[in-house]
Amino acid sequence: MTNQYIWPLIIFLLAMIILFGTIYKKRKPRLVLIKNHKTKSKINKLEQSQQQELTKMAVDQEHLLFLKALIEERISEKDYDEWANSRRHEGPDVFRKLLKRPYRLSRRL
Repeated sequence: MTNQYIWPLIIFLLAMIILFGTIYKKRKPRLVLIKNHKTKSKINKLEQSQQQELTKMAVDQEHLLFLKALIEERISEKDYDEWANSRRHEGPDVFRKLLKRPYRLSRRL
């Protein structure tokens, strides 16, 4: 081959490389998020430990739901006390367990 055919071939190949390179860059996401699995696992472990502690405190399923609502501040302390007093007839041991509150688990402002 002579010089007359080599230069257009080189220019054509460079143009194709540049074209495919720009297409490839457009397909790649510009912002790549790096997931931190350690933080996520710590949060999951914390949630699991809170869930286990609540299930140990709970007398029954209804009590567990009320404890979760109390922690998430969907019900007030007064509403919780009224509900606990409505179950006073179940006995002193149950009533004592109902009056316990998960203060350590509650969210601080």
